Amino acid sequence: MRQNFKKYIGRGLATAAALLLTACYEDHTDLEDRTTRIRISPEIEAFEADGTASVSGNSNITSVVLVKVGTRVSHMKWEAELVDWTPAVDETGPWAMIQRVPVVSQYTEVTGPNTVAVTQSGFELTALPNTGYGRRCTVRITAEDGTVQDYELLQYGELADAEVVPALESVEISFQGDPVDLAYTTNMGDKYAYSIAYEEGGSEGWLTAEHRGEGLLMLTAEPWDDMERDRRATLTITVGDDQTSKASVNIPVVQLKKAEYYYVYGSALGEEAATALQMKRESDNSYSASGFFFATEDNLVCINKDSRAGDPGWYLGADGELKNWDGNVTASDLKIEANGYRTLTVDFAAGTWNWVRQNNTPNCMPDEELANYPTKDYPTAAGGVKTWMTVSLHWNGGPGIGAIKLGSGLVGGTKTGGYGKPSDTTQPYDVRNPAYDTAENGGSIEELRADDGTPLASKYGRLYSSFEAVTGLPNGALNNAYQIVSPYGEPGAVLVDATGTSVTIENILMATLAAADDDAKAEADHPVLKMQIQGICPYGWHIANLQDWRDLIWAAAQASKGSRYEIAESSASYKAIGGGSIANLSTILFDASWNTYSSGSPISPLAPDFGFNMFIQGWRLYDTGYNYGATSSDPRFYAWIPLLGQYTSKKTSFWRIYISGHTKTDMTLNDGFDLGNGSGAAIRCVKNYK
Repeated sequence: MRQNFKKYIGRGLATAAALLLTACYEDHTDLEDRTTRIRISPEIEAFEADGTASVSGNSNITSVVLVKVGTRVSHMKWEAELVDWTPAVDETGPWAMIQRVPVVSQYTEVTGPNTVAVTQSGFELTALPNTGYGRRCTVRITAEDGTVQDYELLQYGELADAEVVPALESVEISFQGDPVDLAYTTNMGDKYAYSIAYEEGGSEGWLTAEHRGEGLLMLTAEPWDDMERDRRATLTITVGDDQTSKASVNIPVVQLKKAEYYYVYGSALGEEAATALQMKRESDNSYSASGFFFATEDNLVCINKDSRAGDPGWYLGADGELKNWDGNVTASDLKIEANGYRTLTVDFAAGTWNWVRQNNTPNCMPDEELANYPTKDYPTAAGGVKTWMTVSLHWNGGPGIGAIKLGSGLVGGTKTGGYGKPSDTTQPYDVRNPAYDTAENGGSIEELRADDGTPLASKYGRLYSSFEAVTGLPNGALNNAYQIVSPYGEPGAVLVDATGTSVTIENILMATLAAADDDAKAEADHPVLKMQIQGICPYGWHIANLQDWRDLIWAAAQASKGSRYEIAESSASYKAIGGGSIANLSTILFDASWNTYSSGSPISPLAPDFGFNMFIQGWRLYDTGYNYGATSSDPRFYAWIPLLGQYTSKKTSFWRIYISGHTKTDMTLNDGFDLGNGSGAAIRCVKNYK
């Protein structure tokens, strides 16, 4: 056999077997010692739960065993066995078997098409089906001279292996030792354990981890008085056990050295002013804090050292100047241009400050465009007000946006420019068809215009796809496919909204709301009802959420009392919204010019004073194109609500509010406006609030 191999090598045969016979280690250890080494080829692949090999799909796994002594292949005998079973083998016996077998491999010569069958000594592995968790054992090869080489064998199970994912990759604790909550997710339920390892040479026992409920730890540290150095530890969370499967994660924990701390508060922080925000130390003289800042009458933002007791030490002045509080100051000259979430950074040595807007969507409408939008404060049942834009958004991204704009103008006709429903609804269209787009977006469709030639969209609002409305990425009111995923994350993900509030994404069905008897409890159970998604609204504003529309219904109910088209106050509830229809609502929302383009729409005489100005915008669908516009026989209004509704493998959707026919007096809300197929609808913006 060895002579035959030499013959083929001489002819230039490049095979794995030849490489095994002639390989030398890069560090030349084969030339310097006579160490026994064991190699297998190919490496062992895992078994699937059904007992087949995960890569090849075969019912077994085979590998060649090669024993070498120095540079030479040895004919030394070897044995193979399975050891170190995890979990331990029970009374039913081992789940995997190994036996020695001849392994035949096919190799092709480099110089020609001939193939050569090579038989070598090896082993065969088989595994039984696994209905439980993943399991492991060790394949141990032992040469005649006692040399041992181990290889891991893994079989996946029908049950998911243990997993643990912390909400924080690391934890920072103040020198005072203030508690820090650490959330984590796991699929192992109450099978968990925590341990703490302290840095070598450092103090021990200063960190405590307390279980506060499923998936939540509270870390507390003893006070730390060292002014020179931080102290460190590693928290390990382990989930599962040996009988299921186990997973662990190590989380670095640092307690900061003792330092000066500063707090920011004032009328511009709204509710947060009551407790103040502790600033985070960035360097010796630089501190930062993130929070929601309001444009208030005096815009006062104060800073104090160690606490907010007594008079402030500083306040934020105009032009980035940090000013000393002199006792005579009644208001700051700082001008906050919009309500919004910001990160404030102060350099106490330089006497300066700056802040950065957070959660600002790319290509959102700039501040200077706000002057083109009328607004109105509508009262809420809670005694406050909400500020609405009283016209739909008509921002196209501006001159620098590119050939394809944000959204599109309004289009007449019936089913104009549709791509049809593909057999694979998630497959993007191959080529964008200009015959289906407006001229503004490089197409041939003319958008609707007023008598003076002004596009109707520039006055009454554009149509936007769900994706571009949320992300700010322009696509001319067309989604890339008939069915797309959520543009802000899948259910279960955590989203930080425009006010800095963390919200766990979930989809809300009409039936869920229809069963809600208490609005406050519904919002506590489902914070997504009131999350504020900026989208392409300007900074400090957000796309109207479901709570906003509910509050608008309440304001409309108050305004309509005693009128022909009275709206029941009970309609302003999630239960009523879950029912799908709000009677008489459209009559007070209509724009006065609606019947200029349509006829027979029941407009309340109170509509002009209510001032919501709902106009015929129609929609655009991926499947059938533009429809229900101002010149169609059945003009309608549709608006996105950025709340996930029906969400399955076959249908993904947002909520919407719409009028289903121009002669209707009611408005419909539901959970089924397709993400993807629903490529164009209106957007209404509401000013942020806390």
